[in-house]
Parts: sequence; C-alpha cells; structure tokens
Amino acid sequence: MQLDDELIPTERIGLVVWILWHRRALTTVEIAELAGVTRTGAWAMMDKLSRKLPIVLMDGVWRVMEGE
Repeated sequence: MQLDDELIPTERIGLVVWILWHRRALTTVEIAELAGVTRTGAWAMMDKLSRKLPIVLMDGVWRVMEGE
C-alpha cells in the first residue's frame, strides 16, 4: 500500500497510527513503505511512538497492546 506522494510527514505518521489502531498489525517494512522512509527510519519512528502510545513490537510486527 503506497500513500499519496503529496502527504507531509505528519500526515503519513498519523495514517500509520490510524491503521494500527484499527487492529491491523504492520511490519517495519510495511510502515517504511507507508511512511516513505527507510526501514531504519520506520523503526526509529515506531520506537519513539511506542514510548508514549501503547504500541509494541511483538513477533516482528507492530501492534496496539490488547485492551487499549
């Protein structure tokens, strides 16, 4: 899934979080493709988001923690 090239970074990050919140798990590679960043950049972004949001990396996929 590719996002519109005209989206700004904040919009891309918001869409990734929205997808996760609606019970879809994503790999770091999928997040990188959605956000238009490298795999390393996607991992760093998710690492930062997971410090404040109930997002975890389990079995190679990022997901919202159960019950959140």
